[in-house]
Amino acid sequence: MYSEFSFSQISADTAIKKRQLDSLEYVVYKLKDSLRKIQYEYKVLANCHSIDTIAYGRDSIIIKYKSKSDELIKIHRKYNCQSDSLYDYEKVEYLNSFDRPEFVEHWEQARSSDDENGGVFKWKVYSYERFDYDSSGRVITWIKFYPALSRRRVQRYDYFYSSNGAQSFLTTRIKIEMFWDK
Repeated sequence: MYSEFSFSQISADTAIKKRQLDSLEYVVYKLKDSLRKIQYEYKVLANCHSIDTIAYGRDSIIIKYKSKSDELIKIHRKYNCQSDSLYDYEKVEYLNSFDRPEFVEHWEQARSSDDENGGVFKWKVYSYERFDYDSSGRVITWIKFYPALSRRRVQRYDYFYSSNGAQSFLTTRIKIEMFWDK
């Protein structure tokens, strides 16, 4: 059996352009990213029984969210070193059942000044990372996304352990769309 090619057909009729495919992959990633972040926040809301606040120095605070079984589920650290009372750095850690971070968000205060008008511009720089562990609680995957370096650059570190406990790792650069993939 064979098929005939009609002159009315265009070979690109069913083909998806790479740009469209990349765009679609990015949309899927953004949806997956939003869903995962909401799932972490939901876990805190559904399981939070108590909140402990610890003043760290004069200008910093640590907020610990615990479950009914006194298990840490989230730690939020805020560090402030500026005269205008703005926090310079925030770190939000979502923890697994072994009190190890699974997903970590970093918020940094960035500043620049307009020397001509004396104005100071402030904005937040956001980065995040996630961790996977083996049954012994050792890190087997660490993925870090730092958009200040590149909007699409993500570093993946895969850790390996020998029978005598020696650690080695492999570093690869992955696309942002693969951040949540195992």
